[in-house]
Amino acid sequence: MSENNIFENAGEKLLHSWEVHRQAFGPILEPAFQENKEARIHLLAALNLLSRKEAEKSREKLILLKEYCNYDEDKAAYNFFMGLSFDIMGLKDQMVKWYEKANEYEHNFYLPYLKLAKVYHTEAFFDSAERNYLKAIKCLEVRNEYFDAHILSSALTNLTSCLTMMHKLSLAEKTLEKAESTLVIKGQCATASILYAAMGKKEISENYLLKAKEESNSLYMLTKKMTEDIQNKIHPHFSPCSVSEIHIEKFWLEFYNKKEDIKKLDKEAFDFIKIKLKEIFPFIERDMRMIVTKTKEGKMKIAFSDFYTVSLNFGLKMLLGLCPDKVLDEFEFDIKR
Repeated sequence: MSENNIFENAGEKLLHSWEVHRQAFGPILEPAFQENKEARIHLLAALNLLSRKEAEKSREKLILLKEYCNYDEDKAAYNFFMGLSFDIMGLKDQMVKWYEKANEYEHNFYLPYLKLAKVYHTEAFFDSAERNYLKAIKCLEVRNEYFDAHILSSALTNLTSCLTMMHKLSLAEKTLEKAESTLVIKGQCATASILYAAMGKKEISENYLLKAKEESNSLYMLTKKMTEDIQNKIHPHFSPCSVSEIHIEKFWLEFYNKKEDIKKLDKEAFDFIKIKLKEIFPFIERDMRMIVTKTKEGKMKIAFSDFYTVSLNFGLKMLLGLCPDKVLDEFEFDIKR
């Protein structure tokens, strides 16, 4: 424990409790409230409640810390532990909100960065996922008492997968090599097999696939299907799929008929658009993502996300290329990652 620890002269039970939490959260916990014993006692009480999964009671204690948040280190810890309380309850949206707040203070604890990276990765916000993976990895690479090779290798492997989906294949390969040199872990071979299939290196991909089979048959079957689809150029994320012009023409007709509801940001109208887009792009397994803004001229601008998916990018370009002039008179469109 650091020499300036304000619990130095406290009782053994208090010291032991602090040490347990320090081992778990050291890089974000140790710098927080260093000069305020009262604040640390409130924090310790909150952490003890969190360790017993009493998240709501923990937040009641954490709220008492807000008035003591004088430094960035205090604010990072406060926001992180608030996020952790929602994380424990499985409340993802609130967790993300508080972890994002914590990360504004550029702390050195990997966990909130890694948690956000995994959420963004799953939801195909790949740029945000990459950014958070890199921040987590930077924290994990510090060779101190908190170093954990397994977590670092896992983060690097997940980043490899993320970069593969972003088509940053050369960078993904370098990241995989770094992961393997850190520690070979379960699931790494499946990630590698998909990467090398995307790179067109069939033999390397199949060698990794055989290794993946030894780890998990279910993961092997999923990976085998994906790598075969990539190699056969029928996987929608990596190769273009055909799109029906008839469906596109029908979409624009129905879009124009609902234009007033769309301008009013009517939820049912946008839900309808998502349904119709799924008819055009049946290969997309998630809801379409749209960002709505206003142009300087007062037009409504709708940006469609392509999720880094080759087929969707191809299809959206085709969709916008066939947009009637009467729609373009009142709307603007764009494609975002």
